[in-house]
Amino acid sequence: MMPWSIRRGSTTIVELFTIFGAVTGVISLLFTNGMLFFASCLLLVFGLYPRWYLNYISKHFSFENEKEKVYLARGSSGELRLSFANHAKLPVVFATVELAVDDHVHIGGVKKWIGKQYQFEISLKASNNQSFSLPIEALTRGVAKVKNLKVKLYDPMHLLSLTLSQDFIRKEVVIYPEQKPVRGSETLKLPIEGDHPHPTSLFQDVTSPIGTREYLPSDPLKHVHWKASARTGQLQTKIFEKTVGMTWTFVILLSKELTKAARLELENQLSYVATLCHEASQRGIDTEIFINTKPMGRSLFHHLEAGCDRHHVIKAMEFLALIQPVQIKTLPLEALREMDRTFRERRVILIIDQVRQTAPSRFYQKWLRNGHALYFIDPEGMIIPISAGGERLAT
Repeated sequence: MMPWSIRRGSTTIVELFTIFGAVTGVISLLFTNGMLFFASCLLLVFGLYPRWYLNYISKHFSFENEKEKVYLARGSSGELRLSFANHAKLPVVFATVELAVDDHVHIGGVKKWIGKQYQFEISLKASNNQSFSLPIEALTRGVAKVKNLKVKLYDPMHLLSLTLSQDFIRKEVVIYPEQKPVRGSETLKLPIEGDHPHPTSLFQDVTSPIGTREYLPSDPLKHVHWKASARTGQLQTKIFEKTVGMTWTFVILLSKELTKAARLELENQLSYVATLCHEASQRGIDTEIFINTKPMGRSLFHHLEAGCDRHHVIKAMEFLALIQPVQIKTLPLEALREMDRTFRERRVILIIDQVRQTAPSRFYQKWLRNGHALYFIDPEGMIIPISAGGERLAT
């Protein structure tokens, strides 16, 4: 549990109550006036109780800052949960929670302040934990971080306030690219001998039955074709399409500065990559992603290593969500030269080229000579083969 930063509100009112209460108490004792003594006690309660109450509550109030990622597709809705704990023997009668969140999402059902600030009210019973669900809507692709959490506690009489704040909040919303239909993915066929076939069968794709044959005792029961067995009166086993290892490698080249039109194109193309990653996973095909944005350290590009299971698809969607036009870019030729050293086995290479220079074509030609299959992903969702000259083929 991280400690709070504490900022106290104005104490002018309670100080006045304290002063007037003390003065009234002295006068009541001098003149032995019971009514004045009662009034002084009441004023002192108004002056001292708010401070004691807030000091006590603040020492027993906590925010459960557990790491959480909310995954949403662009345009979808979800919930962001914030959990608070009141370990005190007194209730939190009234408090306001303020937080900031990036513009990639919108929080509904709460008061929005200027900019990215949101506010809502809470109260907690004594010795109680409570979670608050905030409805969120994913507006644009990216990662929205929650930050600048402030809880403003009030005493029951609203005479005094105390603000608890934490800057490092371990909660974020990852907004995937919207999946859009892609034309031409059926042409991406490159049979390669390798050690990454379909995950449930060494040489066959169980998602692609192409016929039946007579059942053998060695066949798994899950491969029995029950309808064909009922029709023929004998047990029949499904025959599946033969497969071998394959990798779809996405190469994304961004120019140093992207115009508004180029950014819109990039959003569409990343949506196509998202669609292809899901399709590849369903077909048992590995995918990996390269982009010429500069990470920390010596590497010249960001790279998502190859994989095809469900966990890898989630990692791919998060990788795509993190791509931002404002990131530092490596020069395309330098990035391609470094990528080229990793392309040892033949693969399908799908290129998003925002640079549109002729220089990269020499790497495209080299990859074609080495047996790779090359394609462009255009802004309209068409997969276009690249010729031996490094140019697009007519479709």
